[in-house]
Amino acid sequence: MRHLALLALAACGNPAGITDTADIPAVDARFTIPAPPEGGLQWVLPDAVIPPSTDSTRCYVDSYDGEDIGVNTITTYQAEGYGHHLLFWTGDVDPELYPDGSVFDCGNPATMSGWMPLFVVHPDRIEGGAVIAMSDLPDGMGISLDGGTRLIIQTHYLNTTPDPLLVRDAVNFAVLPEAEVEVWAAAWGHGVTDMPVPPGESSLAFDCTWAEDVNLLWALGHMHQRGTALSLDHVTPGGTTRIYDVPEWDPAYRDTPPLLEWDMPGYPVAAGDVFTTRCAWFNETDTELNYPDEMCATTGIAWPSKIPIICNPMPAE
Repeated sequence: MRHLALLALAACGNPAGITDTADIPAVDARFTIPAPPEGGLQWVLPDAVIPPSTDSTRCYVDSYDGEDIGVNTITTYQAEGYGHHLLFWTGDVDPELYPDGSVFDCGNPATMSGWMPLFVVHPDRIEGGAVIAMSDLPDGMGISLDGGTRLIIQTHYLNTTPDPLLVRDAVNFAVLPEAEVEVWAAAWGHGVTDMPVPPGESSLAFDCTWAEDVNLLWALGHMHQRGTALSLDHVTPGGTTRIYDVPEWDPAYRDTPPLLEWDMPGYPVAAGDVFTTRCAWFNETDTELNYPDEMCATTGIAWPSKIPIICNPMPAE
């Protein structure tokens, strides 16, 4: 199997060019990568230099050529202080334009048309110079990864320093043979990409309707540094329940938002139920912002589902 590498939660920030590492003096922000779990898999991205004062989103393309499996635990690693997130996507990427092993700039949302998130993770801890994020599923549960899947591995970095940074990202998987998976889980994500944020105070809300009965294992919200508040309401025929509420959004939550977790069997959602996500911002500039400079999204893991559950509606207000 070809060993590939990892990812970032959505295309955030402005695109930055991919820079060759050769002959460039850079601050070495690499770290010791832990070994994968016994019987697991490990992906390691090629070394990359992030230019100074840039917001860099790049993608690595490859094909998973192993057996059909269930991924039980995903753990991602990025350089402490600079890594924003890592994400696995799958989608139609022209193999002639981007053969396996290609690395390309993917900070523009138009680049991601038709992509689907394969895995999502939540920030967990900082250790050994690495920002560590993960999704640790209950025993017997897995997220589907089939042999022959074309993977788009997206990594996002924010280098606010005057120096170039040398980085190397990685991901470890704990896996189950397909026959040993007792129940399938999948990523869920609700977000908008048409979301102008004018100068001053503003807000928006959007609704997503669940098509199937599922249980949620965890949820978190995502905005950037100009966010001021974020909430998630669960609307049923019996009323409305606020299940996630961050009335004072801290700029640090861009990378480490509050996490809401539920014990098994999780938080139940019925077909026809509606989730309403609300976001508010204060834009101190005199310029209107839009995705991906700002974001409004909620995401997590749901079961039983073998297919990612994605909603990208127009804002309601």
